[in-house]
Amino acid sequence: MVKAAIVGATGIVGQQFIIALKNHPWIEIAALAASERSAGRSYKEAITDAQTRALRWFCEEPPVEKVMEMPVQNAM
Repeated sequence: MVKAAIVGATGIVGQQFIIALKNHPWIEIAALAASERSAGRSYKEAITDAQTRALRWFCEEPPVEKVMEMPVQNAM
């Protein structure tokens, strides 16, 4: 299994990569990285709107539960 990091994980393209790799037979999502604003939080916390508590999820497919508790690292 190849381990991969997704940089920009909280954005639209990052979310699409998460969906594309969720059942990939050779690639495992091992790390998530995004802006300093999201770093140090779980992925779920990073994509949750602070005021409305709604998920900022931009894909038709539901979020991948496996990554929701993964920590987000600073991409810088």
